[in-house]
Amino acid sequence: MMFNPQSSESSMLTSRETLLSTLEALPDALFVVDDATTIVYANASAQTMLGASREQFLGNLFWRGAPQLVSPSLYQAVLKTRQTQEPTEVEYWSPITQTRLHVQLTPTMGDSPCSSTK
Repeated sequence: MMFNPQSSESSMLTSRETLLSTLEALPDALFVVDDATTIVYANASAQTMLGASREQFLGNLFWRGAPQLVSPSLYQAVLKTRQTQEPTEVEYWSPITQTRLHVQLTPTMGDSPCSSTK
């Protein structure tokens, strides 16, 4: 059997494009943060929730890039997810957005929590 690096690379690009397209279509906000809580990805719903373009908060600490979502409950849930490496959920009221938020945190490779916000 012969290995075709171009075919493999093309397949990976197609898979990545499909994944990004799916994440962008999610109705809920999705943030991916690294182990330093820096925002490395946010989907279209997250941009709408924050009322900002992706460029305005990518690369910023979550706590600075999305201050309207910050709460002691969320901070504690992020710490718990890091410590236990288990998925965590938290619900809280955001006085800034005037909405009830339901956040699901899931650790990913490299101890990075991935957060989905409704």
